[in-house]
Amino acid sequence: MFCKKCGSILVPDGRHFKCSKCGKRSMEINIKLSDNVNVSVKEVALVKQEVEILPKTKAHCVKCNNGKAYYYMMQTRGLDESPTIFYTCTKCSHKWRESD
Repeated sequence: MFCKKCGSILVPDGRHFKCSKCGKRSMEINIKLSDNVNVSVKEVALVKQEVEILPKTKAHCVKCNNGKAYYYMMQTRGLDESPTIFYTCTKCSHKWRESD
């Protein structure tokens, strides 16, 4: 999520999101996904929407045995190394990365 005032990234700050640049507070956090992760209903919808626009491929999910997953690539190591492929199961949303 980004600040509507200056466009910088919003970070969790107690029960709200706070702009990392100008300090403006945004909506209240109101969903608890786990002990360490709190997000708003709007954030959950945005993440779901973002995942649904990613390309799909054949990939085996070890949690639910589904055969399809969304994927994206990211350069996580040196530029002379190949990029890492990240997967998200289309059925249960389990996330994993391609192992070398």
